[in-house]
Amino acid sequence: MGEPQQAQGFPASQWYAVSLVIVRIVFGLFWTINGALLLKTAAAGQPSWLSGWFSVWAALELGIGVCIVFGLMRKIAYGASFIVSLVIWAVSEVSGGPFGPASMDIGTGIVYALVSLLFLFIIGIFGPSPYSLDYQIEKSFPAWKSVAEMKKVVILENGKVSWTASHGEEAWLVAMVIFIAAIMVLPFLLSTYW
Repeated sequence: MGEPQQAQGFPASQWYAVSLVIVRIVFGLFWTINGALLLKTAAAGQPSWLSGWFSVWAALELGIGVCIVFGLMRKIAYGASFIVSLVIWAVSEVSGGPFGPASMDIGTGIVYALVSLLFLFIIGIFGPSPYSLDYQIEKSFPAWKSVAEMKKVVILENGKVSWTASHGEEAWLVAMVIFIAAIMVLPFLLSTYW
């Protein structure tokens, strides 16, 4: 079996990187479309004093989507995506939803949260993506790595990337896994035993 086949002049490892970028862009487009639809339709039929609330949520979703599409502030964007997804899932989707006695639908919020967590793990394991705005910004402003990367990254003169684990990132990832497990179990326990 061995090494995957390579396209002419394009290494197989680059295909993996490009595939992840395509998935990232599609995920960001989901957020962007959702935010645009929320901005257009969610306040319809609601009291006028709630329009600001819907505008804030729509702007937040649009911001997350644009950052994910362009690979801008990825660590913050994925973290915000994770938290906002869990809030949407636990608050708005619960009130029609996934925790009713006969419900078979867990809602989309938890899926968004898990995809966000997956992307956090990806940037934590593989480091910077050369197919992101963050990568281009880091070349000129090395301090940008603190909002974009999970690892301490050094972009070498020849454009190659060298990275080492930063202290505390592993603990942060473990805390995120514990947090998502608690968020997933707590509503179930409350709806079952409360």
